Amino acid sequence: MEPTTTQEDATLQGLPSSCLHSAADTNYYCETCRKALCPKCFQTHSSHIVFNLTAVARTISEQLDSAAANRDTYREVLAQCEKAETELAAAEGRSKEKAAAVLDHAKREVDAWLEQYTRPVSTLLGDVRRRKEETEGLLKAVEVVIAEKAAIQSEIQTALAEKQYLKIYNRKNAMVSAFLSEAQLAALREKAAGIARKLDVTLSKEMNVEELNSSVTRLMGELRTAEWRDRAASSVFSISPKAAKADIIDIKTRRRLTVNIGLSIEGFDAVLLGPSLYIVGGLATGGQYLRSCVEFDLSSAGECKPRQRAELANERVAHTIQNVCGEYIYCVGGYNPTLKYLKQCEKFEVRLNRWVALPNMNEHKSQVSMCCLEDRFLYIFGGSIGPSKWLRTIEMLDLSRECFGWRLVKYSSPSEPQWTGSYCAGCVAVSDTQVLLFGGMQQEKTGGCFLFDQVSMQGLDRALESEASFYQRKSLFLDGAVYAVSLSGDLHLEKEAAVGDWRKCKLADFAESSSL
Repeated sequence: MEPTTTQEDATLQGLPSSCLHSAADTNYYCETCRKALCPKCFQTHSSHIVFNLTAVARTISEQLDSAAANRDTYREVLAQCEKAETELAAAEGRSKEKAAAVLDHAKREVDAWLEQYTRPVSTLLGDVRRRKEETEGLLKAVEVVIAEKAAIQSEIQTALAEKQYLKIYNRKNAMVSAFLSEAQLAALREKAAGIARKLDVTLSKEMNVEELNSSVTRLMGELRTAEWRDRAASSVFSISPKAAKADIIDIKTRRRLTVNIGLSIEGFDAVLLGPSLYIVGGLATGGQYLRSCVEFDLSSAGECKPRQRAELANERVAHTIQNVCGEYIYCVGGYNPTLKYLKQCEKFEVRLNRWVALPNMNEHKSQVSMCCLEDRFLYIFGGSIGPSKWLRTIEMLDLSRECFGWRLVKYSSPSEPQWTGSYCAGCVAVSDTQVLLFGGMQQEKTGGCFLFDQVSMQGLDRALESEASFYQRKSLFLDGAVYAVSLSGDLHLEKEAAVGDWRKCKLADFAESSSL
């Protein structure tokens, strides 16, 4: 006998059940209780989720009828989707083929471009290597020719000596023949003929290397002028406006180079910077005040021609310039007929070839003495504001803070004689903190020496001769000695700065001369 399923068992097993009334009238279904309901029991489930089974069946029937009516439309849409999928797959295949063709074409073009441009570069590199090898071979050949030239010159000297001997022999031949036999005379004649042939061969070789001689001569000229490159730190100079020439004296090697500058001007200032001599400003022969800056390259071969650089903002005479760090030229003070005595300052940047305006000095003045300590602190001493009107002020510009301008320096003079101001004085740094002032005009006296140490101004009891009181351009401190060139063209030196005595010597006696 099979077991029966009760209403409770059906509910526990998750199966829908019905109320206790007739199943034929169960037109409702309670979702909450999961059972079918008759109209009588429907009232007791009003708060539950209840569905009308007749309405639900009617809705489902209508949806099924609608689906059956649209069956052909659905099939047509499905067929269109399948066709679109097929076309999309075909288009994808064509796109891949087209992309592969484009990539292949681009690859062929790149290969052709590389072939077009790589081959000339490779050829050029090969030419460069070949020319390098040819140049190296040529240099070796030149060295060999130079060695041969030296040997030829030695042979020439020997041959010339022997030729001189032949002249003496020919002149004395009549006298010698009286004491020699015929055989001895024949041997001498044969020797003389051999010497003559050797001399002819040597002279012909000399004529064949004439072009080489010209090249060697030019090279020697370049070497001679290039020796002066980078010697500004060990050189002083003297410029003669009337003779339009400059003498640069290398203290270390005791050599003097004379340069024809071809300028007839006065009131200028000049400075050595690297291998070049710069002449700034001045007064032309016709009375024209100049703003020019002219460079003379001492390392160039042959004639030292002037090179015009950027001009100053103001015309200047009786101004002062200073080389700092080998890259800048500072120009201060001076005079021109428009602004009279100047307090404007400018800086020349050598690499950029331009003048830059700097803060003005505190006073208008000219003929100041200027010196730089530690490549940072730029000092100017004294100056003039007219005939017999000199200044005793000292100003300082910190080059690392140029925008802050010039500062007046307070100092004391603990010893006699007192520094009462000067102009046209020589000025040179003798240590990182000390500056030696010498010569110039000082209250109607000339030739005094003073040592400034950034705190005080100490007088030194070593007056200079009156003829040596005014100094040209820049002085030099080297190996414990001070070197300066006076207006008379003499070189004055002090063996021990601030300790020893000055002595004088002529430039011609001090240095060996050469010229451009």
